[in-house]
Amino acid sequence: MARRSLTLTIAADMIAAGTITAPTTAHAAPTPAAKPTSEGPHSPLNRKKAPLKIRTTKTATIREADLGDINLGPKTAPQRFRAPVRGTLITPRKPKAHAPLIVFGHLRMPDCANKALTYPCPKGVQEIRYDRGMVWLAEALAARGYSMLIPDLAPIYSPQDTEKPYDQRAAWLRTTEMLRAQMLSANAGKRSAWGTGLTGMIDGRDTTLMVHSRSAYMVNTTVNAWRKSPTPIKQILAYGAWQNTPSTDEPPVPFPADIPFLDIAGTADGDVDHAGSQWMTELIGQRRTAPAFHVEVTDYGHSYINRELSRRHLDDRDGVDNGPTAADHEKLLLAATRGWLDQTVRGKHVFPMKATEPLPNGLIGTPPATS
Repeated sequence: MARRSLTLTIAADMIAAGTITAPTTAHAAPTPAAKPTSEGPHSPLNRKKAPLKIRTTKTATIREADLGDINLGPKTAPQRFRAPVRGTLITPRKPKAHAPLIVFGHLRMPDCANKALTYPCPKGVQEIRYDRGMVWLAEALAARGYSMLIPDLAPIYSPQDTEKPYDQRAAWLRTTEMLRAQMLSANAGKRSAWGTGLTGMIDGRDTTLMVHSRSAYMVNTTVNAWRKSPTPIKQILAYGAWQNTPSTDEPPVPFPADIPFLDIAGTADGDVDHAGSQWMTELIGQRRTAPAFHVEVTDYGHSYINRELSRRHLDDRDGVDNGPTAADHEKLLLAATRGWLDQTVRGKHVFPMKATEPLPNGLIGTPPATS
């Protein structure tokens, strides 16, 4: 008999509603096969900041900013590792939109066209910017009145280890907070690296954190650091999240119990495998005051929500014939994100938020995996 692989944990003392399929193994540090990997980023001391870039589409204004570099090395040699602070900010075209903020953390993948994880890329090798690969989602959400900040995280993610030779969580926070500070200045009508025309555009009081792959590791650090900030995290959405599981070196760590989150994973994810379902299984008894969802969808993979990967046909799935296309991946993520934001930000009823409500039959029109 088929069993739905859809898990819902909800309310303060709810153990589980529904069932889950938990495979036996998961990848501890998701990284595709790659050519030379550096021990950390080495941004040149004389690197010139790129000028502000601004372009508009039918639904959004898209800005790319470069704030210079940060030192990530030890106190005895702070310049040993240096990374650029860059990112993309997408806002609606409407003036003073007061658009609820989404902060998106992208995945860890080779950031050079020769499949190397290093910064800067070797001479003559094209750099890949994964923040740009998620602009499609931000544009679609801008049409519905949302803003999105996407830091460029590839340089700080170049080491495979998240804690050596520097703490990637601290690097994430420094990078994102520098970009956020400039965004808040622009929103207040002050001088900013993001340029002019942003006064009253962004509402950070109900910020959503979206994470893909390795960026899921940054959730708790960000939530805790921003609780009393102008942009507190009020809800979380994860796709293909990297989580600690019983088969990794570290124990599973739950997301904050007072923040609702939705975790989406494809059954054909060749990068993090079924880490999300194992992680949720281990934490199913967590006492929560906000709901938590984990949904697996058949034959979806890890990479194709990011256009920098899909346009290069870098599909992580093995053994999937005639499965969901890149367009299908985007459709799924957009529909799920719209529904989650409608529920958590707009106050509409899309997901069951009480333990007494039945589980949905799928993820906004996409059936859950069966086994």
